[in-house]
Amino acid sequence: MRSLSWIFTTFLICISICCSMVNPSLSEKIEERICNYNDQMIIDYKNNWSIDKNSSLKNVELEITRLPQEQTTIIKSYNGSISDVKDGPMDSPWPMLSHDAYHTGRSLYSTVNNSGAELWRDKGDWAGVVWSSAVIDINNTIYYGTLGKQLFALHPNGTRKWRYHATGLIWCTPALAEDGTLYFTTDGGYGYVHALYPNGTERWVYHDGYDSDSSSSPVIGEDGTIYFGSDFKKIYAINPDGTEKWRYVTGDIVMGSPAIANDGTLYIGSMDRYLYALYPNGTLCWRFHTGGEIKGFASIAPDGTIYVPSFDGYLYALYPNGTMKWRVPTGGSIAAAGVALAENGTIYVGTEQLRAFHPNGSLK
Repeated sequence: MRSLSWIFTTFLICISICCSMVNPSLSEKIEERICNYNDQMIIDYKNNWSIDKNSSLKNVELEITRLPQEQTTIIKSYNGSISDVKDGPMDSPWPMLSHDAYHTGRSLYSTVNNSGAELWRDKGDWAGVVWSSAVIDINNTIYYGTLGKQLFALHPNGTRKWRYHATGLIWCTPALAEDGTLYFTTDGGYGYVHALYPNGTERWVYHDGYDSDSSSSPVIGEDGTIYFGSDFKKIYAINPDGTEKWRYVTGDIVMGSPAIANDGTLYIGSMDRYLYALYPNGTLCWRFHTGGEIKGFASIAPDGTIYVPSFDGYLYALYPNGTMKWRVPTGGSIAAAGVALAENGTIYVGTEQLRAFHPNGSLK
């Protein structure tokens, strides 16, 4: 997909250069078409959740035991103690993707008496889609981003509080820190991660100097570290002040959101078909090979079991040491983005239909 996009883009650029010598306005129109074409290619690719029919599962034991260490680059370490940091995840109704750093998708509030009737709706200022989910802070302010490069803050009644114009498409679900700072990634433009104050003004923008594409939803660790993946195969750890802590290189695009275990281990999938387990310092603990790309995110159960869906059409359950507990099919056409974990251990997976599994992998 990327190679075809590059060939077509190069062709249009050559035409644009020639046209600029003859008709500047025509050149501007062609350049606009280049941007629109590339944006559409990206949107189509990231919106495609069809199962890979040609996927296959490798020998998992060999992939774990005969494992080369991938690259970890330490940029700048945070020297303060954990007790000094006040920027861990916010204790609010819904502070990040799938509610928490374990990605349980489980709210603390009962919806038994919710009739399901629509209260209000809000539409972004751009004609595109709202791809990500919203987050809610301790004041019940609602935040969501759009592919129109806008991030919106809404009052509980649905009226607009403020709007922030980002430099790129917002595929991700934002994350809220304890002090009210809002973090989100962007695809294109300048900057991987934007940090905003609660009033919608910019606190800082992180960029590694080379790449600027990410659709990964950031997650905030207890020490305030912000974790996310990028379209350029990397996993990042950023300090609360916007400085880079470390980066780790995988074999392909990292679209998913990291999950963080109690011991600080980071679990995140890549489109190279591996689920990676990284120590808090960014070094590799293990990686597990599934039968397909991993676009979605992993979830962690209270007993440490890691659940991750793959584009081979299976949901995998892994022990904390990286060995497979079980795997079950989740449908024949659509791959799952993630799971939700009930308090009683039930695992909910949505594809072309909603399925519920017992903790042992049997269909409920």
